[in-house]
Amino acid sequence: MRSVLVAALLAAAALTPAAAHADPSSDFVGGCDAATVNDTTPGGTLGGQESWHGLVWAHVVPVDSAGVPTGAAVAATCELRVDGVSRGTVLDAGSGTGAVAGAGPLAFTASVADPIEICAVVTIGSVTPTKCRSFSPV
Repeated sequence: MRSVLVAALLAAAALTPAAAHADPSSDFVGGCDAATVNDTTPGGTLGGQESWHGLVWAHVVPVDSAGVPTGAAVAATCELRVDGVSRGTVLDAGSGTGAVAGAGPLAFTASVADPIEICAVVTIGSVTPTKCRSFSPV
């Protein structure tokens, strides 16, 4: 069962890239994204309908106001917010020069009606812009 779930999530991740448009006010392109499914098995084998499992991934490239990569030092993490409340860092994509990327498992509990956001918290020099986006678990 878990191997089917992982295969489905990996396929969704491959087909759903993180936002790649330049936003001059944020000084980076990319960000964090996630794909999750909840447990609808009889008896809640994996935790029940409010138990979500999936993948979270990030890729971040620092850019100038024209959207051109700067090669600057960068660090990025992904934060999960459920119903406006932080659930903490769910992925540390690390730090590097010119770009960072990472991926990992994601598990959390939330009602199917709760608004969910995944936020990229990026540090470039002494600036730490945060870019959040809503996502709907599958």
